[in-house]
Amino acid sequence: MTPLRILFISPLDRRVVPNTREQNMAQACRAIGHTTLSLTLAQNTSRAGRDIVRDTLSWRTHGTPEDGVLCIDPPLNPCTGLHTNLAPSPQARQTTLRARVIGFLAPLGVLRDAVIIPVFLLHALWRGRFDLCIAYGPWAACVGWLLRAMGRVQVLVYDDQDFEPAIMRNPVRQRWAIFLECTMMRRADAVVSVGERLAALRRVQTGCPVSVIPNGVRDIPGTPGLHPRAWPVVPAATPELTLIYVGNVVPWSGLDAVLNALAEVHAQDPGIRMLIVGDGLPSYVQSLHHQVDTLGLRTVVTFVGRVPNTAIGPWLAQADVGLALFRPEPYRRYAFPLKVVEYMQAGLAVLGTQDTETEDIVRRHDIGMAIPFSVPAMADAMRALLHAPAQRQRFQNNAQRGAAQYSWASLTEQELALAGQALASRAPARRAR
Repeated sequence: MTPLRILFISPLDRRVVPNTREQNMAQACRAIGHTTLSLTLAQNTSRAGRDIVRDTLSWRTHGTPEDGVLCIDPPLNPCTGLHTNLAPSPQARQTTLRARVIGFLAPLGVLRDAVIIPVFLLHALWRGRFDLCIAYGPWAACVGWLLRAMGRVQVLVYDDQDFEPAIMRNPVRQRWAIFLECTMMRRADAVVSVGERLAALRRVQTGCPVSVIPNGVRDIPGTPGLHPRAWPVVPAATPELTLIYVGNVVPWSGLDAVLNALAEVHAQDPGIRMLIVGDGLPSYVQSLHHQVDTLGLRTVVTFVGRVPNTAIGPWLAQADVGLALFRPEPYRRYAFPLKVVEYMQAGLAVLGTQDTETEDIVRRHDIGMAIPFSVPAMADAMRALLHAPAQRQRFQNNAQRGAAQYSWASLTEQELALAGQALASRAPARRAR
């Protein structure tokens, strides 16, 4: 393929959410000679009152286009999840000034979505013309559609990486997201969904043909193909079974239920432990620490904290089973979790929740067990994997074999091939005009 100039537009801030789909695809594109620019939305994390006001009123950028990434912090962009992260506890006797500010600013998410579009459009217009725009989500696709209408982009690919309305609490914002999703998918030159469940939903909603290109994993430098057991192992005592969770530590992760199941199993089988690699909502992380102390699991559960993606390997190499026991909410039901293919690459068996895309991956590759989201079911599955090493080994072997299908380089080439077909089909139309 002729080298292209590709614009990526994403709502995920690489500095806060590492190892994003956009980041991996942009990197793969640059590796084969394309020029890329990624416009990403800043995710502010400061909970200080002064910073919340500043992030609401200011318009800033981080990074430079020369580096291939421009992180944009538009107005009305305070710390995400204000109600969840910052609201005063129920025990608080009086409303603080900060709580009043939070209460006023939290509903501005509806306006923020509207502000993002012109702000990102201006930044994109300053950067010239592009052969291809890959837009992640509805407002990003709206920017790409406007650029195409202005002749600044030839082809627009809507990359459907999440069921976005499910993460919005405000009903007005939910309706706006659903309308914009469907409208932009119909106007895009190609639509790609991250999983089969999400693609099926989009076909019903829009009547558009939708291709499925899942999330992937990076090849490990210095190893032939995908052989993650070449990772160095961090010295540690060797229990009979080590569970690991990698990712955001938030309520939908289901870790509170997992800890209850772990305590039940550990009471009879002390040869089990758990690693939690990641960070998240402070209130939820705090509650998990309290739960571990209450259940007497302090020597069983290790909170590793946030680890750079390049340093996750040694932790995965200590584990036997990767956890993807999400609460069966719509957002997680349609998600294709990156962590599952990372577990596969590391040769881990996987425990996942039924009626989710995770279950489909687990069953497709025969890499573990998909179970109901309940403490008894989790405890039974842990015991089964603990006492059936031969079955666990079969799951692990299948996982490593299946991981070869999820190379970011290969998946990016598939998406570029779709874009190439759209470019070719638009060329005759331009000549005809």
